[in-house]
Amino acid sequence: ICVAAPALADCPAVSSGGSVTCTVTEDTTHIEVIDNSTWSQATYTINNSADLTPNSDLSYQNFGIILDVYGDAGETDDSNTSEAGGIAGGVLSITNSGTIMMTGTTSQSASQGQVAGIRAFAYGGNGVEPDDNGEDGGRGGDGGPITINNSGTIDIETSATVDLSVPAYGINVQSNSGNGGKQNSGAGDQKGGNAGDAKAVNITNTAMITLGSQGDGIRATTDGRAMRIVSQGGTGGQDNGEGGAGGDITITNSGNLNAYFNNISTGEYGYHGIFAATRGGDGTASFDNSDNGGRGEEGRTITLTNTADINLQVYGNDATGESAGIFAQSKGGNGGASADKSTGGSGGGASTDTNDNAAVMTVNQQGGTIDVSGHGVRGIVTRSEGGNGGNG
Repeated sequence: ICVAAPALADCPAVSSGGSVTCTVTEDTTHIEVIDNSTWSQATYTINNSADLTPNSDLSYQNFGIILDVYGDAGETDDSNTSEAGGIAGGVLSITNSGTIMMTGTTSQSASQGQVAGIRAFAYGGNGVEPDDNGEDGGRGGDGGPITINNSGTIDIETSATVDLSVPAYGINVQSNSGNGGKQNSGAGDQKGGNAGDAKAVNITNTAMITLGSQGDGIRATTDGRAMRIVSQGGTGGQDNGEGGAGGDITITNSGNLNAYFNNISTGEYGYHGIFAATRGGDGTASFDNSDNGGRGEEGRTITLTNTADINLQVYGNDATGESAGIFAQSKGGNGGASADKSTGGSGGGASTDTNDNAAVMTVNQQGGTIDVSGHGVRGIVTRSEGGNGGNG
């Protein structure tokens, strides 16, 4: 659905199982398209050339552009156990050439969870426990693929969070698959549903992104990123369901990134210029001696090319999380533990291709400088981490 608000761009509603395009050319405050319960995978495209001026004091204006399309959870049905599977998240695309400038004041009254210039989330629905006795849990829905092409400057001023305690992002994108459903225990051999798989995320940015200003950092709590790009597999269902795979991530950035954060809390997830993570989901434990623990799934590949300057400054409290100008992580999910007479689930690999073969994580820093300051802030961090096997 599109949420109506004063000066909100008039985009058509999401169509379950269909394809919709919203084109915005006249300047407005923000663009918002949200549907959290599609009953069939939907495709949605936003093309924006208008200048956007969201005011984070007001409800629904903590984003310049938000496109969230979630698949619905599975259904329990005595006559059709296949309906226990979740629905895939949306196939999403945003092309933006307009400027986005977010401001606020000291009298903010809206309850915001985060602020971001552009946000796109494609979440698969969770599988559920079927009604039929002795049936496997429903499979989680896949996350949706996401493509972002941004050539418009994004400026989130310090005033945008002056009275808020939230994370802050320039671009925030996530493909997330649904969790597997719980098995319906009974006679026979059944298992929890496998999680769905997250899908590929492709980001191209050619414009400057700025959060806060030199010496006057934007307030942030758990984390803050000029670009946050995640593809996350779900968790297997109880018992011994397998996790879901992360998706491939491709980022090409040629726009200067300036991120000034005032860490007012723990900063437990760190602060970053570019943050990219593809993660496999965890398998779950088995409580049946005839079944092994659920398998952890794979983290996929990251290809990141940066040709621009990245300036990351962190003020305030020392952040407890790892912070870096560029942070890239591929991580496999952990395997589930087993009952005493069976084997724990294997951990998922990292930096693998879609055939689960070993591949390569690539971070290309070509020209441009990375300038960082603050407690423990690093220039570039790359991690390729396999998941732990489950106890047997």
